[in-house]
Amino acid sequence: MAVDSHLKYSIPKSSKMSAVLLSEFGGPEVLNWGETELPEGPKPGQVMIQSVAAGINRAELLQRKGAYPPVAGESEILGLEVSGFIVKNGAGCSKFEVGDRVMALLPGGGNAEYVTVNEAYCIKLPQELDFVNAAAIPETWLTAYQLIHMVAKGFVEQVAKRDESSAVVHAGASGVGVALIQLLKLLGVKVYVTAGSQEKADFCVSLGADGGINYKEHRWLLCAVWTSRGLVYGGN
Repeated sequence: MAVDSHLKYSIPKSSKMSAVLLSEFGGPEVLNWGETELPEGPKPGQVMIQSVAAGINRAELLQRKGAYPPVAGESEILGLEVSGFIVKNGAGCSKFEVGDRVMALLPGGGNAEYVTVNEAYCIKLPQELDFVNAAAIPETWLTAYQLIHMVAKGFVEQVAKRDESSAVVHAGASGVGVALIQLLKLLGVKVYVTAGSQEKADFCVSLGADGGINYKEHRWLLCAVWTSRGLVYGGN
């Protein structure tokens, strides 16, 4: 049974929904809870999700200030990642059933009661993962996973062949950095980090990093001395 099985989904019954809306660009005070149109669709290849929780990323903060326009043709409502229930399937969608618990990476629209998104951008939640934690996974953790398994071509294969591997993670206390530390440790990699303060470096060690350097006090290249053929990855 899912950890938040007490929560139930609701299929939309009108053309309106609740959402966090922008009255103008600026600070948090420009955000308002209001009513807006339900998104159209879902179109072929899309699903509709009833949002339970939504993540907050730097991109949304910039968009709220007017410095990061939404993707052309996509919702102007903030929200790039969400968790919730599948409530509708568009034509050609067969990956999920209505009522399935999912998390999703979005082009926008997550800070609303309902949102539509490409089926391929959704991941079904494990039973033990709750909605709140799930909403913080797609943007950061998928970026970190992509860096390790897709951008750094052959890295995972090289790790498997060696008795010992190591990596340097820049900005270890950032969102992507925090994810990289833990994903690399799952692969058995020794992880060394750079951070902007000793407190942040110590935080990274508490997550499993094998060591850390405050780059404001030490040259970060010293961090690489700890590694054997270390590869460098950057957090955001």
